Amino acid sequence: MPDSATQEIILGSFAGSLGKLIEYPFDTIKVKLQSKQYSNTLLCFKLTWKLEGLIGFYRGLTPPLLGASLENACLFYVYNAVQDALKKHIYVMNPSVDFQDQEQYEVPLLGKMVAGATSGVCASFILTPVELIKCNMQVLVSLLTAASQYKPNIFKVIKDVYRREGIAGYWRGQFPTLLREMGGTAIWFGSYEMVSGSFRRYRSQQVERTSSSTPVFDLLVSGASAGVGYNVCLYPVDTIKSNMQINKGDKGNATMKGTIRQIYQESGVRGFYRGLGITVVRCIPANAVIFFTYNKCKEAWFGRS
Repeated sequence: MPDSATQEIILGSFAGSLGKLIEYPFDTIKVKLQSKQYSNTLLCFKLTWKLEGLIGFYRGLTPPLLGASLENACLFYVYNAVQDALKKHIYVMNPSVDFQDQEQYEVPLLGKMVAGATSGVCASFILTPVELIKCNMQVLVSLLTAASQYKPNIFKVIKDVYRREGIAGYWRGQFPTLLREMGGTAIWFGSYEMVSGSFRRYRSQQVERTSSSTPVFDLLVSGASAGVGYNVCLYPVDTIKSNMQINKGDKGNATMKGTIRQIYQESGVRGFYRGLGITVVRCIPANAVIFFTYNKCKEAWFGRS
């Protein structure tokens, strides 16, 4: 683990911010599709460009950019902290094991997934209010009439949520967010570790390799695999979360159970996967950049990945 918690947080924050800048336009399309404003991705893209221009794809960017910075700082910090705790536990429970260098001990994949799930639970409390504001900003313009002179901004959305629901309103959708992050982050880190581990075993057989630095290709593919695993496995939960957060809470279906019933009645099982294609497209470059940036900065800072 890095020598300083502060340095670990900085690395995660920087990597998360870069990933969010790459994925955000795709995320805007995804949320609009999940909220059933458009019937398909191409139509959503065309009308967003026509009605809102380039800024429409980045509307509401500030909260999720800050959120991504905080989220990834929390994810990587807690992930490594839990692994350290597991190493110490294993060492205490197995005194006969000779750890010449405890830092080099490899936590089993299941342990890494537990660490990932724990980090996801912690991050969910940061993500819920951020994503609620983001989702409402992303769909707000499309729900307005062309003649409307209302100019949405983050402060108006924040004020509106507080006026209608108080402080608790910012955590509407917390439970599905927690479920998504707990399971999704376990898969996210698990997929990364599994793929990167395969690469390490393959590279170790190449006797001519002299550099200890992790190859760029390995990091990009491992990161992209993590993103695909996270999004594909937990996508229905994300759809439920987005619809709960966009719902104004005045239709009686802002609960998780009511939202599931509404989505199923309107679109069937397919409704839970609306926007999945654009989500997979967006997550590949974004997560490749997150893990590449984090690991390469870590190598430069600490001399190891």
